[in-house]
Amino acid sequence: YNRISEDESQIVAKTQEELLTAAHGNTNLFSDEDPLRLKIVCRLSERYRFFHPMLEFIEVFWLRDGFDIICGNPPWLKLEFDEQGIISEKYPEIAIRKVSAPQVRELLKKIFRENPPLELLYRSEQIENFGQTAFMTSPSNYPLLVGQQTNLYKCVLENGFSMLATKGYMGLLHPESIYNEPKGQPLRNVVYKRLRYHFQYQNELRLFAEVHHETTYGEHIFGSVQESVNFKSIHNLFHPNTVDACLSHDGHGHCEGIKDNKGNWNVNAHKDRVVDFTDKELKILRDVFEEDAALESVGMVTIHAKELIVVLSKMAEFKTHVKDYVTKITAALHETGDVDKGTMIRNTKVPNVDNYELIYAGPLVSLANPISKTPRSSCVLNSDYDTIVPTELKADYVPRTNYVPNITKSEFASYIKGFIIGQDSDGQDIYDNWINYYRVGFREFVGSTSERTLIGAIIPRYCSHIYTIDSVAFRSNTDMVELAGLGSSLPLDFYIKAMGVSHVSPGRIQKLPLGIADKYKPALFSRTLLLNCLTTHYADLWQEMWDGAYKNETWS
Repeated sequence: YNRISEDESQIVAKTQEELLTAAHGNTNLFSDEDPLRLKIVCRLSERYRFFHPMLEFIEVFWLRDGFDIICGNPPWLKLEFDEQGIISEKYPEIAIRKVSAPQVRELLKKIFRENPPLELLYRSEQIENFGQTAFMTSPSNYPLLVGQQTNLYKCVLENGFSMLATKGYMGLLHPESIYNEPKGQPLRNVVYKRLRYHFQYQNELRLFAEVHHETTYGEHIFGSVQESVNFKSIHNLFHPNTVDACLSHDGHGHCEGIKDNKGNWNVNAHKDRVVDFTDKELKILRDVFEEDAALESVGMVTIHAKELIVVLSKMAEFKTHVKDYVTKITAALHETGDVDKGTMIRNTKVPNVDNYELIYAGPLVSLANPISKTPRSSCVLNSDYDTIVPTELKADYVPRTNYVPNITKSEFASYIKGFIIGQDSDGQDIYDNWINYYRVGFREFVGSTSERTLIGAIIPRYCSHIYTIDSVAFRSNTDMVELAGLGSSLPLDFYIKAMGVSHVSPGRIQKLPLGIADKYKPALFSRTLLLNCLTTHYADLWQEMWDGAYKNETWS
């Protein structure tokens, strides 16, 4: 390092107390024009004891331009104002009875009249939360986090980059959300250029006892900014011992999956678990998952072994996707909102399908099976469902529903618009009814570590669903059956599983590959229709889609 001058050495020699005293003595900025502001700043400073690394370690930043080593486990904490928690300190029944946030707000005026000190505490906490949120979402403080959900670990990450020496390294343990944050491109652009090693863990072995067992987090080692992306990554780890073993493995034997042959979480090592990421691999991810994204900021997906990069490269060659078709993708009815609006009511019963009474929920749908379960007559818990055996169904069987329409039949039929079919005399678009179409319904809430992640089936006409299902309607039933078939396949299940997501949203459905060659359709369609068309409510679909080529299909 270069020698410093005498004047510079005197500056370095100044103690923290001298620097802070000098800074505190210069009050002209606030004292004349805004003395109250200065008092507030001083009071908050005494209360929170704000830590300023560049003042505490001035010699590090002056001589070495930052730390050589930074490591830690920053707080995984979103900034949220917990009004229920504050009120329940005085009124514990709020927490015990699990009173909702809207109900708490309605009670606030009465509570504050009875307890003015509680209102002071409430306002103080509220102002503090607003101030913290404003600071952490400010572009001048955290430019890489603009537009993202505020989480303290992200702030620590960006601060760490600014405090790291040119040849320094930083190791942090934090969640994986930086890799799939919709507005996280600026941060990923920096992360990828600094990243050296990325190890993704799932907490199934309870290494963090206080964290949910399905939580995913990562071990990240960063260095100086590189000219191009170049880092090693291992996904689906359950124990840190696997990391060193993978990096030193000679490649012999079989690379096992997420679970081993005995059904236990796989902690065995293999050389192929180590995936090298460069611009080439990021380009494949972009072509498969985010066509419009910049190469340096594409989202990361879960890749269990490096051979799967080849699979993804083949998917990248697929020319068309659901978004290239005319579709209607919707979550349909909201379990709370549409009940509040009076559109539907809670009523567990055997519905009349012709009167649009069957409203599907997630548990009814399983893999290529639209009648997997039925609610019990008293359905309160998410476990209050009975499993249906498809081979024992009557031809006209209808599962129970937990909700039924609370408006007229004609109003409910047109409640959700379908496709444009023309215009009226005033030039306004005329729509047909969405409920009159067969649709592919996918479960919204999924588990990336479950045996199957993408779970969908064909929902019959005249039926709707609540938001635990996202459905896709096509103008053509041919396209609909193709998506139902491909959506039940292992390749598309891998596609969603690789994203590591817990929701199959409409945006993700639009990215699914669609448009196979005609020569494959008889094999796909015959199997898809046999699995889904379980009752007479699918009779017209079966007749419409029938092809004599189905007779030539044999089961392997």
